[in-house]
Amino acid sequence: MRKGIFVVGAGRSGTKFVMNVLNNSKYIHIAPEMHYFSWLIHSGFRKNLRRKYKQTNHTYNLESVISCILNDRHFGTFWRKDNNFTELQIRDWFSTRATDEENIYRFLIEHDIQEQAPVKDVLLAGEKTPSNIFHLGKITQWFPDSHVIFMYRNPIDVLRSEVNKGDKPDYPLNKRNPLYPYGLVLFVFLIWASGAIIALLYSRRYKFIYPVSYEIMSTQLEETVKKLASVCGIEFTERLCNVDKVDSSFGAIDKPEIWEPPGWVKLLYYIFLHPLRRMLDKKSLHQI
Repeated sequence: MRKGIFVVGAGRSGTKFVMNVLNNSKYIHIAPEMHYFSWLIHSGFRKNLRRKYKQTNHTYNLESVISCILNDRHFGTFWRKDNNFTELQIRDWFSTRATDEENIYRFLIEHDIQEQAPVKDVLLAGEKTPSNIFHLGKITQWFPDSHVIFMYRNPIDVLRSEVNKGDKPDYPLNKRNPLYPYGLVLFVFLIWASGAIIALLYSRRYKFIYPVSYEIMSTQLEETVKKLASVCGIEFTERLCNVDKVDSSFGAIDKPEIWEPPGWVKLLYYIFLHPLRRMLDKKSLHQI
């Protein structure tokens, strides 16, 4: 069975860019955000499955699984736009496997390989969803030999990036609301702090969780990619670094910021979040 690889972290921290870097290797395929697990105000695929079929042991009959995978009307399946599922493929996969939540997730990842990966026989396969940091317990249970890349970035810059981009689907205020940037402070800081604490706790228990600094990667790309290749057990080539930054947070590095957080926001950061960031720096991939 393939080993797993997952890219997690706070939004606007470079998770998509790292996914694209690693997908340049013929040995790795990371699917884009599937939202299999739920996140705040939206329901992921697994929660929709539970809600519809109300199974207490989280094992479903095959017809229920087929119905849910082929249904494109709930949040957890928006990723189907790039993949074509057929009933025959689903039946074939589960003909020798239990129809439980772990195997459903494995099926979605494997199916993405068959649909999207240029090379089907990859060594590492997984998914990039930033909020999966909050589901590491389940992921490490299902994929005990996986690699987890935790991207982190100065939360002040995460906040700037969130304010400057479009509306967030998982945030209740829209950009026309004058309180939008200030309500976003609490939202971003809480998410960032929670993710950092989880990453630090899991990095003490598992050797395969690697915090990666956005700031260091943006200035030392080749050195960072060499270390990523090393921990993933693949050969480094210059091709890995040849990634378009457009449509990722790395693509906004040189863009002027249109919103500057007030002093009290920076004070909150230095009191509560800066110590966590320093701890992440000591545990980071760059220190290996």
